[in-house]
Amino acid sequence: MNLSNSIQRYRINHALGDLIKDVTRAIKKAVVAGTLDEVRSKAAEKFGRTDLPNIHLDSDGTEVDDEDYFQTLEPNAELIAVFSGEQWIDVSYQSWNRSEGSAIVVTGYSVIRS
Repeated sequence: MNLSNSIQRYRINHALGDLIKDVTRAIKKAVVAGTLDEVRSKAAEKFGRTDLPNIHLDSDGTEVDDEDYFQTLEPNAELIAVFSGEQWIDVSYQSWNRSEGSAIVVTGYSVIRS
């Protein structure tokens, strides 16, 4: 199967689009795109950025940096847009230590202890 057929198949299978989030997961946007480059440019537009983000799977942080791999993603895949100066953060590291009364908050830029 050539790339053109793969893109057409992807467009049909992904008609509902993908959910793309910022690194904090506080902002979520829906995008419909047939290629990885389209996802990157639409993410930049939706998040009001001029630079193109790297795209990661929300589930495990895998960077989606290859068109062939992108074409294998399930419809409605949950993606993270990671812009320059940011990094994908595993949300399972966010925790609350009740016994000590302190919180550890993980943001896209740093770890803040309170």
